[in-house]
Amino acid sequence: MEIELRLADSGKEVVAQCLVYIDKRRVEQGEPWEEYVHRMNVGINDAAAKGLPGWYIEKYMRGSIPAEGGKEGVETFKPE
Repeated sequence: MEIELRLADSGKEVVAQCLVYIDKRRVEQGEPWEEYVHRMNVGINDAAAKGLPGWYIEKYMRGSIPAEGGKEGVETFKPE
């Protein structure tokens, strides 16, 4: 799927290809698999290191993807 995004370092708007998972059988909210949580946390930490604001992570991602080890918030990037 093509998505529009704004690069954190330059503010430039670009169109990028992304991979989207759609599961038509599981339509209810559920607990994510541990492997998925780990992969998403790696991505979250990478994005934070590139400038994704901590407030965005907390508001839009942490409700579905808990920090690993039961810790609150983002684990490996320095706070703003």
